[in-house]
Amino acid sequence: MGFEVPQNNTPKRAQRLGVPARPLRGARLIRCAALALLLAVLVGAGTALPAGARPLGGGPAAIRTAGLVPTVEKVAPNKGPEAGGTGVTITGTNFTGATAVTFGSTPAKSFKVESPTTIAAQSPAGTGKVDVTVTTPEGTSAKSSADEFTYLPVPTVEKVAPNKGPEAGGTGVTITGTNFTGATAVTFGSTPAKSFKVESPTTIAAQSPAGTGKVDVTVTTPEGTSAKSSADEFTYVELAPPPPPLPPAVTSIAPSGGPESGGTAVTITGANLEGATAVRFGASPAASFKVNSSSSITATSPAGKGKVDVTVTTAGGTSATSAADSFAYAAPPPPPPPPPTAMCTMKPIFLTIERKHKGKARPKITAGQLRVTVTCSHAATASLTGRLVRLIGKKPKHGKQRTKVYRLGPTTTTVAQGVASMVSLKLPLNALVTLAAKAKESVRITLSATNAGGVTRNSVNIKQLKL
Repeated sequence: MGFEVPQNNTPKRAQRLGVPARPLRGARLIRCAALALLLAVLVGAGTALPAGARPLGGGPAAIRTAGLVPTVEKVAPNKGPEAGGTGVTITGTNFTGATAVTFGSTPAKSFKVESPTTIAAQSPAGTGKVDVTVTTPEGTSAKSSADEFTYLPVPTVEKVAPNKGPEAGGTGVTITGTNFTGATAVTFGSTPAKSFKVESPTTIAAQSPAGTGKVDVTVTTPEGTSAKSSADEFTYVELAPPPPPLPPAVTSIAPSGGPESGGTAVTITGANLEGATAVRFGASPAASFKVNSSSSITATSPAGKGKVDVTVTTAGGTSATSAADSFAYAAPPPPPPPPPTAMCTMKPIFLTIERKHKGKARPKITAGQLRVTVTCSHAATASLTGRLVRLIGKKPKHGKQRTKVYRLGPTTTTVAQGVASMVSLKLPLNALVTLAAKAKESVRITLSATNAGGVTRNSVNIKQLKL
């Protein structure tokens, strides 16, 4: 066992022993040698070194300064992905001159001593829980729970089912594997899934996006992205185009005819009528139509003439014409002939005068009317008017006779065919007085009869009225 003791009186060796940097001579030299011997005995016996002494690299009893070995008190964050690359701040003491930072037995990807108490490092790849240690020329930090760093496993994809689907996407896929908790992305090749849901740490339900060929299905979590393998492959399949739609067919129509003005509701029966885009009666589109089912359409006929074929058009084409789709337009019936014009005649007339008796006084004329019997060949509405001409004075030898004209009516009544109807014309009171005094007056009555066949007129002159 050797000790580092002064071999000469150089200041450098004296400083290493913690004594003043001045030459060692005589008694001083002897005292230093004795001190060194004492320290050697204490170290050999397992006694702790005094403060300020540390072992030398030359042997177990070598003396070095204690308290400069680094210590790790905190690692933040204390977890990260197995792929490494996590930025970690290491807090502790005596980091000056650090020569290594290790995660378990693996050196950090990089590190930088920012102060005697802080190191910024980047985790290497690793697994499980490891101790983060710092090494300086004075030694390596002791391990403790404060320096632990846990590697979080990245997800793995073990199975994709089903593992194929159409290029259009939309296939529901179940992804089986490990470490799916907190998944942030699911990709098919380089395309994100249409949607996905983490159902458990080992299962994800996803929907494939559009794509082509064979791709890897990967899962990404904060810890990283699953490695690609044959187990995660998904193959996009090009689907065969759907067969062309079948052409429509018309097997019957009901009713099979209607007026030329259109407006007939027609039920068309056939096959492959779904998705109809047009219904035609000959060359004219239906006024309207409704697809009831693949075998039935209700349509309204447009205006038209003659016999036409009713056809239906869909994406599959236009129905072929046949006798079963024939629709006949019927011409409207001719209008009925106009009714004959009513011919009406008037029969002789008689006059009634009403008088009011009051005591022994002369009866006073109060009212009167002229009655006419009207007969018509057809039902009609008869309207009668009269003109009573009263002569005034004697007729002069020269000039015209003076007259007074009274208007009678009009009176309107309905006359049945061939039935004589009595029609009364009221007379003015002064005319009645005149007629009562003199029975010679001229009356002209005009008859106007109206029915659907037209209007007829005739008249009659009565020169004498018998009271």
